[in-house]
Amino acid sequence: MDQRWLPDEVLSGVSVVLVEANSDDRAVLTALLSMYGADVRAVSCAREAVGLLHSAAPAVVVCDPGVAAEDGVWLLHQARACSNEDGRTRRILGLSSTYTARDSSRVLALGFDGFLSKPVDVQVFCAMVADLARPEV
Repeated sequence: MDQRWLPDEVLSGVSVVLVEANSDDRAVLTALLSMYGADVRAVSCAREAVGLLHSAAPAVVVCDPGVAAEDGVWLLHQARACSNEDGRTRRILGLSSTYTARDSSRVLALGFDGFLSKPVDVQVFCAMVADLARPEV
């Protein structure tokens, strides 16, 4: 997807579960995803997100690979155990200020479908969520 310009509704109809411990970051990321049309359910920890894996049936889960307690890797395994109504596995995007772009291969090796480090470019972030939300062929 062209990351220099995105249509306003590029995420229209895309269900996203956002796990972000920082309340300010959570509010900003929720607003950005919503601005592009996503249906966002935002929570502060991985444990809160587990219930949403079933009820919201998200196409994409965005979480930090290394958040405290039940971390993003734990959530990744929980998400992999669930499937959408259409049988498609949820796609998991790692987003972190702790891990850097140099750590991306390590994060991807953990099983994440994509990774971005903060601060994140709005267009790149939303384009990656849109790409991950596309049905697998």
